[in-house]
Amino acid sequence: MQRSSSAARLAASLVVTAGGSGAGSAYNYRVLMVRRVGGGSFGGAHVFPGGVEEAGDARNAERWRTSAAHVCAVRETAEETGVHVALDSLRAIGRWTTPREAATRFDTRFFTAHIASPPSELSLQAGEVDAADWVCPAAVLHANAGGEVRLLPPQFCILTEMARFTRWQDLRALPDAPHVEPVLCRRSDGRCVALLPGDCAYAPGGAPVPDAGLFAADSLGLNRIVMTPAAGGGFVAACLLRTASAEHA
Repeated sequence: MQRSSSAARLAASLVVTAGGSGAGSAYNYRVLMVRRVGGGSFGGAHVFPGGVEEAGDARNAERWRTSAAHVCAVRETAEETGVHVALDSLRAIGRWTTPREAATRFDTRFFTAHIASPPSELSLQAGEVDAADWVCPAAVLHANAGGEVRLLPPQFCILTEMARFTRWQDLRALPDAPHVEPVLCRRSDGRCVALLPGDCAYAPGGAPVPDAGLFAADSLGLNRIVMTPAAGGGFVAACLLRTASAEHA
């Protein structure tokens, strides 16, 4: 796939969990997700609240002795959903940079924070999101597999990790994962593979991966996401293949 020379814009996203569970759920918490409006690669995707850093974020970060990414994550969450989270409650869980094959790129810091219970109403930011809900991690992954929602690689991987924990108290075990910049490779069957650090074929800026190597499913040294074409354009994360050693996973 053709690589872009565009610089990645600094951004932040907040994974907000709230106490409580839906009917029949084994989880004692839910996760706040929004659906992006508009076209392009993010249109119609279900993501965590977040957005691009603004100049005021850096000024406020200096005043409040924190980072601009922290301020951005809290500000964007409040603007997009009306949910307010304390700055000092945030915990870093990862950093994802949009692949170089994308025309528009973001360098996004991901944080998590917990609130006791979800607010009675959500206030959606017109022009940015057109839906929001508190969801069970396993349920939204199941909906993604069935084509009911569309998840992109960062959200897919984070939710996959979260789904291992049925109690929000145990989410503290989520590490601040290493920086991830996927490498996108188009397969001959029309699917796309996002190679992640630790995959045997991962090489940012390196030589193209032979098509046969993109079909591997049970080989050792895999850390990749298989993506299928989305109905409205772009791709949706469908399957995480992870056989690489734990230090890279």
